[in-house]
Amino acid sequence: MPNRTLRFVRQLPLLASLLSLVGLGAGCLTTSRDGSSLPTNTGGSGSSRYVPPKCDQGCQDYLVAWALDDTIWFLWNQKLAGRPVGAQDISGACPLGGSVHVTGTDSVADGTTTTDIVFELDGCEYNDQLFDLTFTGSVSMEGSLNGTAMTTAEVFSATELSVQGSLDWLDDPTIDQSCEVTFSQQGAGDSSELAGRVCGRSFDESSLQRGNGGGTGSGQSSAGSSSSGTAGSSSGNDCACTCPNGNDCTGAKMPNPCGVDGDGIPEPCACPIGCK
Repeated sequence: MPNRTLRFVRQLPLLASLLSLVGLGAGCLTTSRDGSSLPTNTGGSGSSRYVPPKCDQGCQDYLVAWALDDTIWFLWNQKLAGRPVGAQDISGACPLGGSVHVTGTDSVADGTTTTDIVFELDGCEYNDQLFDLTFTGSVSMEGSLNGTAMTTAEVFSATELSVQGSLDWLDDPTIDQSCEVTFSQQGAGDSSELAGRVCGRSFDESSLQRGNGGGTGSGQSSAGSSSSGTAGSSSGNDCACTCPNGNDCTGAKMPNPCGVDGDGIPEPCACPIGCK
């Protein structure tokens, strides 16, 4: 009986989407405690205080789905990868607590794995750089994947999924909900796309781009924009901006002046508040 050779690895969402979420623009940047780059108050006429961007509902729904997707793939690699295909009935512990019971069937033909698998999650906790969440409910995984071609066409669904914990992004929102979740995953790695519904709310990649980048209005500048309209300038003092490795990125062009680290996280160009 053939074994799966695939150990599918989830990557972070598209870099462009994450950069859009934090609203990177042409202004001077500072660094939040989670390592994301945030625009500073640029001073000037009518500008009083910086309003940090928030992970709004669309952002939260996308990241909850992304976290579930990441959790299921971890359990797939832990419980199923390398084992004979066919009927499955495997129980075990989740990474940080709780348990999982895997049932269903899968098959392999010409390098493509077809899945009809159910992950019964009971207080199954997992965390990564963007989340620390606990899942309870039955999650079905139906579709196919090919590790060599790096293609995926899977649908993940749960009629009643309980999710508790927090996201580690922007304002670090708390998650406490129990509802239907269903979404598709197409592609793999950095080209992977998720789209579906969480608690009846639709989301896709653009849900990140529509995230609330901080309020706009009197006395406030919108996230990702500079009240002066000039890159890297404001009414503050002259100062240098640096990358995490110490390289000077003063006046660097956005959206990615410092590159991406080994985990795919954008590395911020950090400037003290009030730079010009």
